[in-house]
Amino acid sequence: MLEAMDRRERALQLLKSIRNGVEKAEEWVANRMESSQATVSRLESGEIDPHLSTVERYAVSLGMRVNWQLLNGRNEVVLDLLSEDMLDQEALANLAGELAELEDD
Repeated sequence: MLEAMDRRERALQLLKSIRNGVEKAEEWVANRMESSQATVSRLESGEIDPHLSTVERYAVSLGMRVNWQLLNGRNEVVLDLLSEDMLDQEALANLAGELAELEDD
């Protein structure tokens, strides 16, 4: 869980750097997100753990989009939500086997 939280924090710091690089104020991003300047400030400071949709709205406010991928334990893409590529049936069966092993632990 800490790893996922760290990735979200890094993503938000990158978005903040981009915002600063294009010289836009927190209030400008907030307006485009239909949010408040205080919320953007709290996001950028790491004070709150955002929903995935909030990260997406922030990215969209800067003219970008987020591509979410689901990875298995070997870092193989199970689902790429942008391209909608999915594992074939054999790979899905292998993933099911891995999950069954985790349940036994």
